[in-house]
Amino acid sequence: PLLQGVVEGFEQPTADTHHEVSPWLAGLLTSAPGYGGLGAAVLVSLLNPARQGLIFCGGILLASATLPGATSESFPWAFAWLLLSGACAGAFAAVQTTIVMACAPPDIR
Repeated sequence: PLLQGVVEGFEQPTADTHHEVSPWLAGLLTSAPGYGGLGAAVLVSLLNPARQGLIFCGGILLASATLPGATSESFPWAFAWLLLSGACAGAFAAVQTTIVMACAPPDIR
């Protein structure tokens, strides 16, 4: 009731109406950031990079910068942008706690 006047007549496009795809493909588009994040987290854990601060800062900046690409009219491009955004956010998240633990003195780890 509080926002009824604000949202009346406003329809936000969803993946299935915006791209005119099946529910399965709409679900795939929704899960793209998760797939990208998982892949990046596994890659970061396997490579154990030395410049974690760069991954930390670059990951979150690129994750934010790639989100506008997800509004693409093309389903494959939207999927690719969401996958890339998730990968950048996953790389950020993978090093986030590692940096905190590395900065903490050994006696309180």
